[in-house]
Order: sequence, then C-alpha cells, then structure tokens
Amino acid sequence: MSWFVYENVVLQKPPHEDLRIEKMYVEHPSAEGYTESIGDPLGQKNDFRKGFEDGRGVHVREYEDHYLIHWDKIDPNQNPFGHIITDAPHWIVIGLLGIFLLSIMLDDS
Repeated sequence: MSWFVYENVVLQKPPHEDLRIEKMYVEHPSAEGYTESIGDPLGQKNDFRKGFEDGRGVHVREYEDHYLIHWDKIDPNQNPFGHIITDAPHWIVIGLLGIFLLSIMLDDS
C-alpha cells in the first residue's frame, strides 16, 4: 500500500494519534516525498515529515520494524513557531525552565 492511503487514514484521526505501519507494507518514506526531520526522542531511528498546502503536516517516526504516523495541525517546515505553539507546547515550558535555571546559576556566580 502507498503512503497516500495511510495519510488519508491518519488524517481522519485526531491530531497526534499514531497509526502503526509495518515496514514490509510500505516503501521508505523518502521514496514518496517525505523529508528527514526531527521530533521528540521516543526511541525512533529517524523522523520524516511531509507538509500539505493547508499548513498541516504528517510526521512519520521510523523504528526497527515499523513506522508510526500521525498528523500535526501545523507543519514545522512551513511554520516552526506555529508548530511549537500548537503541536509541541511542552518545548516552550522546557525552554522557559532552562532560562529560569540559567538565570539562577548566573545570579549565584
């Protein structure tokens, strides 16, 4: 089956809800227009993304024998800050915590 079929299935699900695809059933994502990307470290070997004209994006995480695919409200390749705010707000909290800790460390020196 092609990635196009899985994209249509996953786009019917809520954002960020993963669909598992066994590797034996699809070509490598790069063969169908996905580009290498980054994502939260969840034990995956690689991340791939594909954006759509409406601003949404599909995110594929590659594991040893399968892929996990979900869609994001905002494709980070088209709008990185919008993606962080909408799809990955935990990185804002992590960043603010880092700034806070850094300011404490600098005040002590």
